[in-house]
Amino acid sequence: MDNVGLLNEITQVLWELEFRVHKMIASVTPDGKAVTMFCLTDSRESLHEKRRQDDLCIRLKLILGEQTSDCVVTPAGTEWGELDCTTFLSAASTSLMDICSHDAQGVGKLRIDVDNSLSPGHTLLQICCKGRRGLMYDCMRTLKDFQIQIAYGRSATNGKGDGEIDLFILHGDGKKLIDPVKLENLCSRLEDEILQPVRIAIMDRGPDIELIVAASIGVCGQGRPRALHDITCVLKALGICIFKADAGFYLIEDHRWEVYRFLFMEKHDVDLSSRQTQAQIAEKLRRKLLG
Repeated sequence: MDNVGLLNEITQVLWELEFRVHKMIASVTPDGKAVTMFCLTDSRESLHEKRRQDDLCIRLKLILGEQTSDCVVTPAGTEWGELDCTTFLSAASTSLMDICSHDAQGVGKLRIDVDNSLSPGHTLLQICCKGRRGLMYDCMRTLKDFQIQIAYGRSATNGKGDGEIDLFILHGDGKKLIDPVKLENLCSRLEDEILQPVRIAIMDRGPDIELIVAASIGVCGQGRPRALHDITCVLKALGICIFKADAGFYLIEDHRWEVYRFLFMEKHDVDLSSRQTQAQIAEKLRRKLLG
């Protein structure tokens, strides 16, 4: 059982040791023991070394309890599948497909302008929107997906808190962006990624409450930095105990997402089934993830 915050403490250790989480499953056995499995890769590329494995297990046991926990590092079996995205086909995933739909409405104001007259060799891309955490990250990964090169860039925040980004860009072949269809696709994708890169939904699952957080990822397949840590950090601060959780990368409507799903335990002092409470939880998560 999560014991309010245990999963957050584990992800903190993994982050500090430079491990990347690709997939995760957390559950409780019939006899009340918590089992959490992570499919990891090592940024230091040394997880095959016993010293590195021992270091990971020692750090985890410090927070789990030396006498009451086990930590085992083994090569991932075929049951984990590939590390890239899999496709959602289950009817039970309808709610997830709904929140990840391209028709989902973003929030906030946004202006995107493209100018090919200012520079003879570059296209000027101007973005003005509400400033937030991860704004530049979302812009850069979107441009990377479109194989856009940046020759020069400027980013600033005005007195109203709006982010202003000016980028002189080129296509991967070194030419200006003049194809109107490609420009329209780029601007449309930027709008999606800037206004709503993270989707959050909280709903009733019979007697349980389920939280779904879906974050858009790029073609490279790398998840949003610290997303799992930030989500569990909010749940820990709210005193919410996680009964079951899973995480993975999925392909939904030809778009890549990292998806986190949590089942909450009943909280005696707070009605988690209340729409008002769920809205407050979602807002705290959104503020943590996007600032």
